[in-house]
Amino acid sequence: MQPCAVLAGIRFGGCSGVPGWWRGKSTGGSSRADGPLTLDDIAPFGRGRRDPVTGRYERYVYPPDFREQIKRRGGKGSQGDSKEAEEFEWSNILAKWNLIELDLHEVFGIDIFNKPLMKARTYAWLRRRIEGLLTTDSRLSRAFRRSE
Repeated sequence: MQPCAVLAGIRFGGCSGVPGWWRGKSTGGSSRADGPLTLDDIAPFGRGRRDPVTGRYERYVYPPDFREQIKRRGGKGSQGDSKEAEEFEWSNILAKWNLIELDLHEVFGIDIFNKPLMKARTYAWLRRRIEGLLTTDSRLSRAFRRSE
């Protein structure tokens, strides 16, 4: 079965039997217990090339027990990059959907309203492209740089 996700009302893949969080619904809460994670905290989970300017990896793969590990250590990270790491949570990224929509079309030629294309793609496919927008000179990456 293909993974499923719903972003901005667009369904990706098959959704039967998939947990709510995978379908784009909030589970209430973040992976942090008491404090923000920093880029240093999540660096061990980074995959692909690391951007020399931002320090971010192309993508991140977290272990299944990641939330529990954070809770056990009290959710505290170093304070140096905490604002930057917090800003790159998915809830903050998806809040800028209008920029994502424009950038996906301009950078990758992806029309998100092409339903046959989007249904044929997985959530992971879309996620990688959105993460890619953060590593290019896109509207999305500029919006986050301005807010630093």
